[in-house]
Amino acid sequence: MYTFLSNLTDLTYKMQGLTVIYVPREGSDLTEEDSLDKELVKRLESVVAYWTTQIRITLSDQDQATPNELLCLNDEYEFWIYRPSASFRKQASFPLHIDAKEEKKGIFLPTDDNLCGLNQQLQNPTVNRIAEFLLISHSTYARQFLSLKDEIEDGATEAKSNIEYLRILIDPSAELDKCTTPSSIEEHLMLIIHLFRTIWLNSPFYNSHERIENLFKALNNQIIIICRNYIDLREVFAGKTRSSIEKFEECVNVCENYKSLYDKVNINLSVSTEYLNQRKSGAKLAP
Repeated sequence: MYTFLSNLTDLTYKMQGLTVIYVPREGSDLTEEDSLDKELVKRLESVVAYWTTQIRITLSDQDQATPNELLCLNDEYEFWIYRPSASFRKQASFPLHIDAKEEKKGIFLPTDDNLCGLNQQLQNPTVNRIAEFLLISHSTYARQFLSLKDEIEDGATEAKSNIEYLRILIDPSAELDKCTTPSSIEEHLMLIIHLFRTIWLNSPFYNSHERIENLFKALNNQIIIICRNYIDLREVFAGKTRSSIEKFEECVNVCENYKSLYDKVNINLSVSTEYLNQRKSGAKLAP
């Protein structure tokens, strides 16, 4: 019966883009003595086994897209918005609180996106009580479930943090997208580079070379897209070589200036870091 109800619950809400676990009411008042009831243990193991499958699918969905496949800065932000439910996410209407009828069915509804919603469901006291009960019963299903439960919690924490920090790039990225000529790009670059540094210094998950490199790759792509749209290949093949060469030179110049700006900022930051390190260590500063 529990397997049927778990399947029914999963299928019903999966069609709405959600992962919802079935929580039997039988698990709300368990005692240590109940661990001797082999039939009860078997029933609850079937439920936890199904939870484990649902969690594995949700975690697998997160890996279907990677930041390396993303094109621009806004894509990097949206990756973390949509990552928690990569395969089913869509704008859906669902209750924000537990309905009395749903509670009778043993369904605990999510109040956020798929990953965070699933994480919230897993904090349900009855869920924890069932897991603890199966641990006492020496069930291997409980250990597998608790291990994956920790992964869901970590994933939800990381997603929320990354969304918070990457949000500061939305407006600058939108302004950059409005550029129609290479020469209009440069005025936006300094701010964006400094915002990258702000994220690097403060984000607990974007403080690695790989993550910051992804941000610069996304910025590079945005610049390339603007330059690509600026060049009209029909003019090139129509023989308008002079105007086409001028446009190509503009594109090359903005890329070279971008590189020079990056190098300049990098040098200044290195000098500032060295100065601060010397002050902290009490070393004599170079003139």
